[in-house]
Amino acid sequence: MSWLALTSSSRPANPAPHPNPNPGQVVVSSFCAPDVAEADRPWSRNGPMSDEAFKEECRGWDVNAVVFAPSNWPAYSPMMRDDFTLFDSYEYSPAPAPLPVPVRAFYAAADKRVKQQHVEQWRRFTSASFSLEEIEGNHLFFYDVPHRAAYMNRVLAGLPAGFGT
Repeated sequence: MSWLALTSSSRPANPAPHPNPNPGQVVVSSFCAPDVAEADRPWSRNGPMSDEAFKEECRGWDVNAVVFAPSNWPAYSPMMRDDFTLFDSYEYSPAPAPLPVPVRAFYAAADKRVKQQHVEQWRRFTSASFSLEEIEGNHLFFYDVPHRAAYMNRVLAGLPAGFGT
């Protein structure tokens, strides 16, 4: 799941005429629905965290240990703090209607933070079909080549008829 998915879920269901129509489907992976209450978010606010506490928060998301090496952490820490701050500061604004396109949602079997029930909440964001699928790997499965390949094959196999033509 990305910041794009969070922000696109707030997109009007029937936007003004635009040369690009609605997508054929929305695919979300390993992230809770955008309207999750702050108390139910599977992460802690990073702002008040010490550096060591922030490292532990990152480890909870399966960030690769190489990031925490003394020679690497000074470069990664500010970027990661900024990334976490985006999620910490996000405030959901309801869309006027659910998205009129199918939503396919994936959750990772070994994700320590985002569980099936978090991802299933995306069901509320579509007036079309919804599917929920388990994928192998942890939260950062996309960085594991075999897990990424299996996921991408499933995504591609589930694209709407005529996609790309």
